[in-house]
Amino acid sequence: MLAQTVPVDRDTLISRWYVHRIRLDSEGTSRRVRIGTEAFAWDTEWFTLDDCQMTERGLTTPAVERIIRLRTTAPPSSWPATKPKKQPDADTRAQVLLRQLADARKVEAVVVVTRVCNDIADLSGVSAATQAELDDSVRDAHLWLQEQAAVRRLLFERLEQAVAKAHVKETRELADPRQRDFSARAHRRREPHRR
Repeated sequence: MLAQTVPVDRDTLISRWYVHRIRLDSEGTSRRVRIGTEAFAWDTEWFTLDDCQMTERGLTTPAVERIIRLRTTAPPSSWPATKPKKQPDADTRAQVLLRQLADARKVEAVVVVTRVCNDIADLSGVSAATQAELDDSVRDAHLWLQEQAAVRRLLFERLEQAVAKAHVKETRELADPRQRDFSARAHRRREPHRR
């Protein structure tokens, strides 16, 4: 308990939650005791001794009860209840997936192409025309994925042969991911003509 004029730093108020202050008010020829409760970012609230009580925490004022209640209960949400987000219709979602599939194929991202094909397979409720377009795109993507797998198999066969023959330069070139081009076009360019 501190006198009314004793300064208290903010760190003390934050760590202790509050401090009590005492002051004497003159009423005519008598003096009345007032107990004040000061908390961080709150003005000091003053109470008569009749408003205070002794608890297991010590001297408690109505302000202390409010502070403890506020510090021990979760604050009410300041965000309004969220409305469910409107999902795009199935045909719009299908067009987004088709664009993602085309983009993934352009950059030859096998993992992304596979994921998007799975997302398309899970999509339902599209129009007949859109479903036909999806089916064609997925069929083409699966052929492309098979072609990519074949190119990778050939790359690993060539790598195994280079290692077995101890061709260091060729092994380094084949093993260096910066030098690899997994596209079928590039593989056909590198493949020697057979007669």
